[in-house]
Parts: sequence; C-alpha cells; structure tokens
Amino acid sequence: METWIYVSDKIRKNYKKLPLNELPVKSDMEKHPNSWNANYVAIFGKRCWVITHSITRYTVIIPDVKASKLEKIRFFFLENFMNQLLETQNFEEDIIQSFVGEIKFYPTNGDKSAIAYINKRIEDINCWKYELGDLPFSVAGSRINHLGTKLIDGKSKYIRPTEQMLDLMNEYQKSIKK
Repeated sequence: METWIYVSDKIRKNYKKLPLNELPVKSDMEKHPNSWNANYVAIFGKRCWVITHSITRYTVIIPDVKASKLEKIRFFFLENFMNQLLETQNFEEDIIQSFVGEIKFYPTNGDKSAIAYINKRIEDINCWKYELGDLPFSVAGSRINHLGTKLIDGKSKYIRPTEQMLDLMNEYQKSIKK
C-alpha cells in the first residue's frame, strides 16, 4: 500500500527540498485508505512532525526532523509508527512495513477536520511537554492516541484512535494473508 502524507504550509516553508507530488483528484483522495495529514511543532528546540491518519485520527510524532535527513523520513515514520503501535498490540514488522509502503508527499488537501484535529494535538503536546519531560516520544504519541475524540461522518460519534488504527491494521493483515 502507499502512504499519502498531505503536508501543511508550515512544513512546505521549512522543508523546501521535500519532494511534493501534485494533488490527486478529489475522488482518489477520499477513497485512499492510508492518507495522513502532517504539521510540525517545536518541542524543546526539536522540530517534531505530528502526522495524523485521516480516517482513524491515529497520530504519530516524529521527533527532530532535520531538512538534511528528509531522505530518511520513511524510516523515521516507520520507526515511530511501529514503536507507538507495538506499545498497544503486537504486529509483525513486515505487516506494518507493507501497510506503510512507499510514502508520497502532497501539499495540504484542505481537510479542515483533520487539520483541526492535528492543531488540537499540537496544543495538547504544548501543554504536556513540561509534564512529560523526558518521556519518549513514542510513549507521548501512544498516550495521545488513547484520548477519545469525535469524528464527524454525517453524525458525531465518539472514537478512540488507537482502537480505530488497530481495527484498520487487522483488516489490512487479513486482506494480505488471503
């Protein structure tokens, strides 16, 4: 599977060498099951990317992303995604790698709901960073994903991002093992 990450204007301005693709057509964006939205926040002087899955609202925090290391962003994303996910449930590493697949970056898709959600997570991180102190980013990311949230899909419903991502990963695992 491919991972599509729609980056904020803040990321585009600060990471000018990030290879961006043209936005896909709207119908493809809506159907793609592995789309994420990204923004960044400075935590203790480190530029951290906050990346949220568009459907499940599962959030991955990638600490200390430097422009000079953008070619390793897939590795950083996978490492942090796996560390956070494995704190909750055991998945085979190759399943997670297959789920992520190739990462493609796009300019923001204007998904106001996802963007607002990321901004709220950044606000939470800014409030918690002094409480969390030296807590590993994977643990902080895992804690964020245990918070409940409202996802509006025609009607409001209460979801837990961790449970939603685990369901999606289990569905994916079943689909590739057929």
